[in-house]
Amino acid sequence: MQLSNQARRHIAVNAAISSTQVLIYQALHDRYGFGRGRFAKIDTAVDEYSKHINHDGDRYSTYRDKMDAAGLDLRLKQDFIRWLKKSLGISGKAEHTGAEAGMEYTYTLMLYALYDVFGFRRERLRWLQRKLKFYARLILDGEVMIPEFMKCMTLECGQKFENLESWEKKYGELRIYG
Repeated sequence: MQLSNQARRHIAVNAAISSTQVLIYQALHDRYGFGRGRFAKIDTAVDEYSKHINHDGDRYSTYRDKMDAAGLDLRLKQDFIRWLKKSLGISGKAEHTGAEAGMEYTYTLMLYALYDVFGFRRERLRWLQRKLKFYARLILDGEVMIPEFMKCMTLECGQKFENLESWEKKYGELRIYG
């Protein structure tokens, strides 16, 4: 069965968004002990920002500009997106463009939620950016897989990921401890 271009693009965007989200969650859990309660606050804030943006590029740019002013490092963000996108094995121009846009959007709005809701500022944001880049490099180098991060967040925080469920259905239960 051949997938349509639109279906392939949708799959690439979904993988990009969920991968970005789980890596941000993992870093926040590891460093600050974030769990379901604070993740829910992030998700609620991101949903509100998305409704406000409502496909308006200028409104999205306002969030991105605020984060740039807060001290985000553009190079760290670009490296993260480039490495993660490459590790996902996305092919096709439309898929690449969609995945990159999904990562950028998720990254920006989730970090904005940390800034807005939890008071993260330059140093904490930069730490997070460095950690995300580190995770992306581990994934790109084949040291760890994104489903392993998802499994950790499932076991330690009770998070649910449809992508993990699909992965385990296809490959079997993922065991990350011992």
